[in-house]
Amino acid sequence: MLVALVGLGAGVAFGAFGPQMLGLFSSPSPSPSPSATPMDSPEPFIETTRLTIPEGFTVEQIFERASETLGIPVEDFEATATHPELIGLPPEANGQLEGWLGAFTYQIPETALPEDILAEMIDATLMHLDNRGVAPEDRLEVLTKASLIEKEVNRDEDRPKVARVIENRLADGMKLQFDSTVHYVVGADSVFTTAADRAVDSPYNTYLYKGLPPGAICSPGLPAIDAALSPADGTWLFFVAINLDTGETAFAATLDEHEANIELLREWMAANPD
Repeated sequence: MLVALVGLGAGVAFGAFGPQMLGLFSSPSPSPSPSATPMDSPEPFIETTRLTIPEGFTVEQIFERASETLGIPVEDFEATATHPELIGLPPEANGQLEGWLGAFTYQIPETALPEDILAEMIDATLMHLDNRGVAPEDRLEVLTKASLIEKEVNRDEDRPKVARVIENRLADGMKLQFDSTVHYVVGADSVFTTAADRAVDSPYNTYLYKGLPPGAICSPGLPAIDAALSPADGTWLFFVAINLDTGETAFAATLDEHEANIELLREWMAANPD
């Protein structure tokens, strides 16, 4: 079995479960009996390769990283992903792999097949959700919210606030209007979206459709998952980054406050044209 070691940047390790419990190493053998012969030998050592999946990676990026690191063609991962029963993808995922591949560091045995690798990534996600008391019927919603949080902000103090914005907008029947969901649809990797981007018809486009998108838009890290489970207290309905270098984000409860924060972003951009 593969072993997920640490959540990248999350400060949370699988070490509490240990490699023996997860099965990478065999349990210690008892002392040899008098009948043991010199032919007896321990199990052969299997070389492993360290594979790190950063928080916020999409399935496509994960396949590319795994291919570069392990030398397994991307096409092999793509073909394996079409067989959810082979990799243990739970039924609540609705056959969609996005968000279910844990963003952790793994030690991959050289003998591992694509189905082994994807199954372990899914197991890592399920284990962390189970440890947090997330019921199976709530897993998809939690991962979807966490993925939006992951993509929208990069500071720990902002994640629970974005989680609250999500809850407040859903409760008020407002569209989420998250640029991250539009980027997921159009394949862009930028801070802003265009009017044409926001007009693309997709259930993931939260400018067009109310509610959460049908699934996650990336693999969220543990801080984003924890934020989704424990939103901050507040009445915020809006947020905007006001420093694109640091990710500093301003939150607002009213449209007037939000427009004032947007002006702060304009001022920052004017002072930082590059």
